[in-house]
Amino acid sequence: MLISSLSFTCRAPAPRSYGRKCSLLVAGLAVLGLAGCDYQGQRITAVDEDPQAAVLAERAPVTLPPAIASSVTYRCADSRLIYVDYFTDDRAMVRVNGEGAPVILAGQGDRRSYSGSGYALDRQASDIRFTSPDIGTGLCKSGVPA
Repeated sequence: MLISSLSFTCRAPAPRSYGRKCSLLVAGLAVLGLAGCDYQGQRITAVDEDPQAAVLAERAPVTLPPAIASSVTYRCADSRLIYVDYFTDDRAMVRVNGEGAPVILAGQGDRRSYSGSGYALDRQASDIRFTSPDIGTGLCKSGVPA
């Protein structure tokens, strides 16, 4: 009944105080409308314990794979290309002519000599002496680092 008796035509020609009263009335109704909302805010809760904590504690720690320290391409006297990736954990991965599966060679601790699976690699400054089971030993010169 109160709402039906109110007129929201505040722009009608009337005394200046009527416009202020109308604005206050509209603002008051808006505040009352918002006061009726039951807003309690957002609650963020955390679980006290991890349900998989026991399972994760029994597992071995995760180790990252080694990073590549450098990648170098070598050309041998017989025109073979040797692609070598030197890792930070004293290993080298070798591919001959970019074909076949790469071979992982273990280092001897000095970061100059690597061997494994019938292959051997000896670094000499920027060149290598490369031995493979199918071709034999040869001197290979470094090209531009890959």
